[in-house]
Amino acid sequence: MRALIILFSLALSISTFAQNDRYTAAMEKAVGELQAAEQTRDFSAPANTFERITAAAPEGEWLPAYYQSYCHIMQAVGAMQQGKPDQITAFLEKAQSALDKAKEISPENPEILALQGYIYTGHIWADPMGNGPMYSPQSVAAYQTAIEAGPDHPRAYHLMGMHLFYMPAMYGGGPARALPYLEKAAERFESYEPASPMHPAWGSYFNKQLLEQATAKLEKEEK
Repeated sequence: MRALIILFSLALSISTFAQNDRYTAAMEKAVGELQAAEQTRDFSAPANTFERITAAAPEGEWLPAYYQSYCHIMQAVGAMQQGKPDQITAFLEKAQSALDKAKEISPENPEILALQGYIYTGHIWADPMGNGPMYSPQSVAAYQTAIEAGPDHPRAYHLMGMHLFYMPAMYGGGPARALPYLEKAAERFESYEPASPMHPAWGSYFNKQLLEQATAKLEKEEK
C-alpha cells in the first residue's frame, strides 16, 4: 500500500511538472506573439492565444487572463484611433471579462489594479462627454490603489500620467498634472525588474514619448 502511495505521488509530481513546462512554453510563445503585435498593431491573434491558455492554465496563474485583457484594451485603442466608439466598448467588455478572471486569482496585484484603471480610461474614449464624469474618477482611484499596492511598479504611474496628460486642464488634467507621474514612471522603468520574462514589461517607450511631450509643452508655456 505504501509503495502504491509513493508511486501515485511520483506520477502526480511528474504530471504537474509536465503541465507547468507546457504552460511555460505556451506563455513564452504567446508573449512573443504579443511583442510582435506591438509592432503590427494587430492584437487579435495574441488575444485568442491567451484566451486558450487561460482556459487550460494551472491553478493560480493570473498572467494569461491579464494579457488577454491587455490585448483587448489595445484593440480598443485601435478602434479609438479609427473613430469607432461601438468597437471600443465591445473590446473593453471583453477586456473586463478577462481581467475579472485575473482578479479572482490575484485581487491585490498592482499590475491587475492598474489595468483596471486602463479599462476605465478606455470607456472615456468611446464617449468623452458622456462617460468622462463617471469613468475618470474611477480611473484615478484605480491607479491610486495600484500605486499604493505596488509603489515600485512603473505601469500605474505611467497610466495615471497618460490619463492626466490627455485630460483637459479645466477638468484637472494637463501636462503639469501629468509630469510628476510620468517622471516617477520613468524612474521605475529604469530600476524595475520583472519577476520573469513572462511578466509585464510594457509601457516604457510610450511613457518616454509622453514625458517628452509634457516637458516640451510646459517649456513652451513658460516662454
